[in-house]
Amino acid sequence: MGKPLGLLIFISALLLAACGIKSDSYPTNIVTKVSLPQEGNADRDPAKLGAKLYSEMGCISCHSVDGRDGPGPSFKGLFSKDATVVTDGVKRKVKVDEEYLKRSITDPNADIVAGYGPGRMPKFSLRTAEVEALVSFIKAPVANETNAGFGDGQCCHQ
Repeated sequence: MGKPLGLLIFISALLLAACGIKSDSYPTNIVTKVSLPQEGNADRDPAKLGAKLYSEMGCISCHSVDGRDGPGPSFKGLFSKDATVVTDGVKRKVKVDEEYLKRSITDPNADIVAGYGPGRMPKFSLRTAEVEALVSFIKAPVANETNAGFGDGQCCHQ
């Protein structure tokens, strides 16, 4: 097998593993490699760091910021709304606040938004500052008004 064909097969296998044919083929733990700004750095806007994480960690492939449905809920208008989730097999209403978002990011299968399946979102190993930055991004106007060039929120899961 030639190198290009072997590389193509390897990349295809990675994509299938990441996108999953069934929920147990999703990665269960992903470590981020996005560098946080150093103390005293002027570019410490948490929403900007959250936008960078949203793009670089691949959140963009499942969560739109323009209201379009995808494999995961859109971030548009998400913060402070009421959502129906399934927790341990029981449907319930929750307020999408900072605590809910933090839990959903760090333990994505704890509360599954009604209409979405469990196991789709991998569990990320994130630092507290990264989780807070993602929450800031989700709360920011960009996640509530426009796609702002972050991508179309579409993915291979559809």
